[in-house]
Amino acid sequence: LSVYFFSSLFEPKWWGQAPMEPAEAVELLRKGDARVALSYHNLGAQGAEAIAEELKTNSTCTDLHMNGNAMGSDGAWALAEALKQNSTLTHLHLQMNDLGDPGGESLLDAIKLNNRIQKLGLQFNDIDVEIMDQIHEQLARNMEVTQLRVHVAAASGVPDSCGGVQGSRGGRHDCSWTPHPLLPIGPRGDIAA
Repeated sequence: LSVYFFSSLFEPKWWGQAPMEPAEAVELLRKGDARVALSYHNLGAQGAEAIAEELKTNSTCTDLHMNGNAMGSDGAWALAEALKQNSTLTHLHLQMNDLGDPGGESLLDAIKLNNRIQKLGLQFNDIDVEIMDQIHEQLARNMEVTQLRVHVAAASGVPDSCGGVQGSRGGRHDCSWTPHPLLPIGPRGDIAA
């Protein structure tokens, strides 16, 4: 569903990028763009830690690409700690970073607390299949929470600004409201107080 394969791995502009200092990467993140590409700059764990500090308070980046930066499990741990505080990021690309099982477990713990994360690219990181399955299941739950959030906003009269939530398989989910079984529904179909 959301642990996808090869979608952004082979974008030619990223191959052969020059090494980047962590401070440069943080400045790119601070520019305010929704999509930030920091892949293949050999940032390492130190770069991941610097970016993680910025992510704790960043309110603009929704799609962060950090493929091929050799961050290891220490970098994954730092990013996972930042995800516990960040409420903006929805897509995180970490392919080919040698995260291993400890990095996968750190990220799993983070996405259990941060239900905004819908896509997490982790291929080629030597993460055990059981951990990947748990991540996949949690991302599916996060998608359900996001859809519920959109439905609740629609039912409560909040203008529909989603334009359709992008699905993990490229499809779009409409924002028409369907009652969730856990919500108390009033006689007019609205959410009962």
